[in-house]
Amino acid sequence: MPCLTTAERKTAGVLGASPTLITAAVIVIDNLLLRPVSRYMVSGLTEEFHQEFPNPRPACSARSQTMHSSILTAAALSLIYVDWAGASAGDRSWIYQKCVKNCSTSNCTDVETFLQKQPYHLQLLQWNCTDECQYECMWSTVEAFRRDGSGVPQFHGKVGINAWTWSTVFHTRETDFTEKMYYFFGFSIVLYNVFIFSCRILGTKIRWRQCLVGVILLVIYAQHIHYLTFIKFDYGYNMKMNLLFGMVNMVGWLIWCGVKYKKQRYVWKCAAVVLGINALLLLEVFDFPPFWWALDAHALWHAGTAYLGLLWYSFIIDDSLYLKQWEEDMALKLD
Repeated sequence: MPCLTTAERKTAGVLGASPTLITAAVIVIDNLLLRPVSRYMVSGLTEEFHQEFPNPRPACSARSQTMHSSILTAAALSLIYVDWAGASAGDRSWIYQKCVKNCSTSNCTDVETFLQKQPYHLQLLQWNCTDECQYECMWSTVEAFRRDGSGVPQFHGKVGINAWTWSTVFHTRETDFTEKMYYFFGFSIVLYNVFIFSCRILGTKIRWRQCLVGVILLVIYAQHIHYLTFIKFDYGYNMKMNLLFGMVNMVGWLIWCGVKYKKQRYVWKCAAVVLGINALLLLEVFDFPPFWWALDAHALWHAGTAYLGLLWYSFIIDDSLYLKQWEEDMALKLD
């Protein structure tokens, strides 16, 4: 996600009306609240930053621009020892790295003084000095990129009640633990939707079918969590897995809706929800800088999916009534 706060999924980043609206609100409030608050600790940092980098890439001839780009590239390559797993253009940049290093050296040596100046609500959220430096330097780097004409960079890469709960917790305070819970349980909802689809197609009378599908999906889920936990926490891999099973779920439901539409007109609700979710998914794929530095694509995704949940519940009610009536008609025929 471009230019979101450090308090979000290390990113500057399937249904249920209330939880997803809360998550969207948390993202917006987080963007609005934490940016001005962070100035208490690093006052003067922005001025110092612009004195050191008055114009990151001044207007010049094409030849000198190429030479300057080469110098920046060489400087960036000199930092190759840094662990950049899941990193993005913003936090990979030499300007950001330099800013964080200077800020940490100037502000993070005396922990007691830092805690005395830190607002109480940020202490509750366990923001430390490094978090503050990364957050403030993110905005300084954004400003440098914009002045350079390079656009807004990304930072730090890019559900049931349980998953939405962790989503809200993560967007309130990002740590390694809350980030993992957010991604792990988010993927669990994607797989659970596939399981629900298999139940609707195969029925629930013959239990071994559901058990077989469930075991297969559990193995896939366990492998996914194992890879992210013990091998590499790869944002790209996680996104591909979600898109793959999300596509399986979408195609399956749309085919089913097309087959059933003549006799079960209410299935348009199912199709509308599936298409709506995938349309909103474009907000995550084709990202953009936040409006007013507060309302970003990820917040719009959460807000948009909330209302689709109401339509999905309506479809479930209609489908349940249809199945109930079908079973009653079958019972009468057998009599």
